[in-house]
Amino acid sequence: MGCDGAHELVTALAERLKAPVGWTLKGKMFLEHDNDHGIGMTGFIGGKACADAIAQCDALLLLGTDFPWKDFLHTKARVAQVLTHGERLGRRTHVDMGLIGDVRATLEALLPHVRERADDSFLKDRRKVYHADLDSLARHEGEQEAGGDRSGLPGRRGKCSCR
Repeated sequence: MGCDGAHELVTALAERLKAPVGWTLKGKMFLEHDNDHGIGMTGFIGGKACADAIAQCDALLLLGTDFPWKDFLHTKARVAQVLTHGERLGRRTHVDMGLIGDVRATLEALLPHVRERADDSFLKDRRKVYHADLDSLARHEGEQEAGGDRSGLPGRRGKCSCR
């Protein structure tokens, strides 16, 4: 599935490009852990850091995803998409370069040709917003625990320890 087995290569590419890494719900288990470039999830249950990164970036690389919520893919960026199913390329957003293939194999071929980037200002800005997202979530959970959850839904227990 998507980025399964490609965590090390995705983070190596992100480090080389000084780029933030967001993920879908399905990609979360493959990309969130041990990721110094992580900025959280996109979509209905995603955060501001990832949504704004998609909207503000110059280039967007969609790895192994046919993310179904096109409302969260509004961007003027150049978009490259890597999928194993070619018929799904460009279904949700414009694609300037569509590649049919496995994410891991594609990144193994790509990485040797990617130059190190020095400017990390976009990454730092998105990480700052991501940590604000996490702090807001932790405050909200704390308020629910202190005052009781009036939604009728079972509450989550514990504090956010994503940092």
